[in-house]
Amino acid sequence: MEATTQQSGAVQEDKGPEGFGGWLILVAIGLIIAPIRLFMELQVYPEIFIDGTYEILSDPSSSVYHPLWGPLIVGEFAFNTLLMLGSLLLIGLFLAKHHWFPRLYILMMAAALIFVPLDLWLTTLVLPDEPVFDPDTTQMVLRLLISSAIWIPYMMRSRRVKNTFVRGKATGGA
Repeated sequence: MEATTQQSGAVQEDKGPEGFGGWLILVAIGLIIAPIRLFMELQVYPEIFIDGTYEILSDPSSSVYHPLWGPLIVGEFAFNTLLMLGSLLLIGLFLAKHHWFPRLYILMMAAALIFVPLDLWLTTLVLPDEPVFDPDTTQMVLRLLISSAIWIPYMMRSRRVKNTFVRGKATGGA
């Protein structure tokens, strides 16, 4: 039975927690860190394109050429750029308490869960003799898996999330 409260003669249902509290504080911290981390990761790409590395790797006459080098580099740059822009959008939706926030958050985590293994697999095709799962990569993949296992269900099931992210949502009624 749901708890009720009596205020000025009206009975109201206790819908549960709402607002930026509880576990949403950890989500907020992650949202602040994400664009900073992604911006730092993106700093490697301008140098690749400016210093001639990209041309060497994507030139069929080069000794280090592989047909997937170009798409791999451009794909990583594009995906990380989209993640950074998406993380900025998520911050705005979070602060606005917009109902799209949980869905977009889940979508971005799911996209990373698909892209990262795909990127690692393509890297093994380009560099078959190089170990793909170095300690940094292993840590990044584990962090992604663990955070997805925690935050995707949280966004889907949390009463606080359902009660907080309601702006812009069409309300049913007469």
